[in-house]
Amino acid sequence: MFQWFQLSWEVVKKRAQGVAITLITIFPTHSQAVDWDNFRGPAGNGISPEQGLTTWSTTGPQLLWKVPLNHGYSTFTSHGNRVYTQVTRAIGDSDKEVCLALDGTTGKELWAATIDGTDYDYGAGSGDGPRSTPVYYNGRIEVLSSFLTLVSLDAITGKEVWRRDLKTDFGGQVIAWQNSASPVVEDGRIFLNANGAPNTCLALKAEDGSLLWQATTEKTTHATPVLATILGTRQIVFLTQDGLVALQPTDGKELWRFKFPYSTSTGASPVIYEDMVYCSAAYGVGAAVARISQSNGKFSATQVWKKTTFKNHWGTPVCHHGYLYGLYGDSAYNTAPLKCIEMATGTEQWSQAGFGLGGLILVDGKLLVQSDAGEMVLAEATPDAYTELGRFQAVEGKSWNAPALSNGRLYARSISEGACYELIPQTTAAPLRWMTLLRPSATRFQWLIGATDDTQIEDSRLGKISILSSRIASTNVSDWSTAAVQLSLTNGYISVEGEFDSTIPLRFFKVVEEP
Repeated sequence: MFQWFQLSWEVVKKRAQGVAITLITIFPTHSQAVDWDNFRGPAGNGISPEQGLTTWSTTGPQLLWKVPLNHGYSTFTSHGNRVYTQVTRAIGDSDKEVCLALDGTTGKELWAATIDGTDYDYGAGSGDGPRSTPVYYNGRIEVLSSFLTLVSLDAITGKEVWRRDLKTDFGGQVIAWQNSASPVVEDGRIFLNANGAPNTCLALKAEDGSLLWQATTEKTTHATPVLATILGTRQIVFLTQDGLVALQPTDGKELWRFKFPYSTSTGASPVIYEDMVYCSAAYGVGAAVARISQSNGKFSATQVWKKTTFKNHWGTPVCHHGYLYGLYGDSAYNTAPLKCIEMATGTEQWSQAGFGLGGLILVDGKLLVQSDAGEMVLAEATPDAYTELGRFQAVEGKSWNAPALSNGRLYARSISEGACYELIPQTTAAPLRWMTLLRPSATRFQWLIGATDDTQIEDSRLGKISILSSRIASTNVSDWSTAAVQLSLTNGYISVEGEFDSTIPLRFFKVVEEP
């Protein structure tokens, strides 16, 4: 199966015998590497689209770097070759919450920006520190502190662009154990629950922090809201102290709500699969699934099931083919099990003890589970049985942090250190690009394909390269077919030759490469 990642379109039109040829550049990548810009990944659901994951030896994947990181339960986000997280650090004569940028290859600190204080009225035990995770958006890093200070930083320099004190500006109130929710950003809007009055949920303009809308009166929890498309409608779903509330991202209009109890703390985000929304809380609350329906343009939510035996504390499950995989428990540190639960019925498929309250993500159809003791476990994401594929000690120290995966690199952290591992080796071959378009005769065309770094293309790549053709510039794979052209390798360049068809006024071509 062909795989490609489209980075840019390079359009070159040449006319011969009244026929226009448009060349579309497709830059291939063998692992479909992506950035981990948001808390819990590209789509905020804990799922990575990267492929090529393989098992590792007993010593684990290759360690690229490991650096000390002071206190905090933030996870990593990554964009390009930079990773971001939050820590506690002594600034002057007091501790502060600080956002860090590290080099993704070496772990070297690139900049540090002070965000807020650390006067925690409720502690989280040893290693107390920031709980939320920085988010990358459009050249900025958006950071929400434990005390509801929202700061926008330049991603390259760490320079502060703007800040909003949600307590002062919107009457926000800090709940016990402080804020743990991360910002959620889409289409220039930052979504969050400021826990203010008279309206709690906000959308702020990412460019300058100005208010776009306010809505609802539900008090905040520690859970990060989730963006999703349900029944064809984009919505931002909050898990509040009254339950689930779904709002329209453009104007804050309420779409639906679902009653769900609250006690002490709710740190796990909603999990959305098709028309179902899963929510869970610790301290005796349990879990429930709501089914969303729509009639005459109005949404509604109906309970599918509810069980007090399933309790996610702060680690959010992932959903794969209709099955939930998550860490369940509230006070069972070092022993909380990994479970597989059918989302539609609430039926437990299997349970494996010994993980504790860490975090997990889904990569290439497999689970990457970080235990609260810092072990990283690779397991099959299947409802049939728990099948472990490998484990290694990723970091030392208490690890209530979820792992992250960006461009083939696994990032893990604890309250005392952060580490980076080469989990999915990246291809070293340079992407392809269209070059000179020639017309050797009135009826035939020829063009050259080269490497973007101008290195010679090796013989081994030629057999994996194909040219596709279409009458429309479509993103639908079914609209493209293999072009009737001849490929040859000459002096490190690929020569593509074919015939003009005067009956087709416009043709589009693109080059693809198998992994």
